[in-house]
Amino acid sequence: MFKAKSIMGFLIVFVGVFVWVSLESKSSSDDLVPFAVGKAGATASIEVHVSWLTRSFPRVVTLMINVQKSENSLQKLNQLMESTTGLIAVPSPGENAIPKQHAGIPLHVTWVEKKTGRDLKERDVVAQDFHGRVRVGFGEPFGLDWMLLPPGDYVVTVTAVNDDLRFDGSILAGLCVGYLWK
Repeated sequence: MFKAKSIMGFLIVFVGVFVWVSLESKSSSDDLVPFAVGKAGATASIEVHVSWLTRSFPRVVTLMINVQKSENSLQKLNQLMESTTGLIAVPSPGENAIPKQHAGIPLHVTWVEKKTGRDLKERDVVAQDFHGRVRVGFGEPFGLDWMLLPPGDYVVTVTAVNDDLRFDGSILAGLCVGYLWK
């Protein structure tokens, strides 16, 4: 009986801490921020909040890509992913041994401290490696950049470098932010 009460008490405290950490570390933008990734000069910004409780977890900005629902949407998404990464989205054994020729998505990423407007990090990236081979949430995730930040509020801005004809009106893209668990 004592052991069951101890376990129950631990679980209640654990769930309470988990909910608190989740609420403390939420980005101010709860949803995906739309991004016209195929249009040169297009930008999207997402706010990042770092609490003292989650300060040891690096923040990651991710590009999510999907297609509007249609008869051939899965085929279209697979073609886009293959042209971006050189790999097919759901591989059969041995099919992805050598990536095919591909062109990633060139982007420019800037991290700014919101309070002071000070640039913390600025770099060009090429989104060409998606993480995992399973579609999650909104679509295909491409980790763009990460940064370990002290407690505070920040803004990450991503800019499309080139016009990209692969991103016609049927392609949906957006930014989201999260953090890496150690």
